[in-house]
Amino acid sequence: MRALPKNIVIVTGDPSLPDPTKENHAYGPEDLALHEEMRKAFASLGKFEFTVIERHEGLFDAIASIAPDLVVNFCDTGLNNRPEQEIHIATQLEMMGIPYTGAPPRGMLYCYDKQLVRLVAAAMGVEVPAETFVPADQVATFAVTTFPALIKPNTADGSVGITKDAVV
Repeated sequence: MRALPKNIVIVTGDPSLPDPTKENHAYGPEDLALHEEMRKAFASLGKFEFTVIERHEGLFDAIASIAPDLVVNFCDTGLNNRPEQEIHIATQLEMMGIPYTGAPPRGMLYCYDKQLVRLVAAAMGVEVPAETFVPADQVATFAVTTFPALIKPNTADGSVGITKDAVV
């Protein structure tokens, strides 16, 4: 049986940087409170040492200097809070040979494309809602006929680009 990791690093989004996935593009009091609750929850386990790294400047040097047994990758906002760079953290951890939680880079890459995920799910027999895909560089030339409908970007996650105005 594999021993439990003793030294864990937790990587989160960086509250000091703008974040397009947050309201007003910035961490608010509720986000910071959630980070504090996360720290308390990990501390309450009492089974290992942990370090929370929120700042992304020098992130990988900081991780290397700690040499953790495991990285808990809670950074779904992407490196430097750039959602399109979510894959970069897992990729770098793999290159450093450090085990981490969450999807591997290839899984993140696939899941970032909603149309691809939908097609794969449908091919596996999973029921999926009706969809019309319109490439970003084209204008929709059809009328929506089934309501309610949801208009959302194909390449985003974490509900980025989905607001009350996306429901029609």
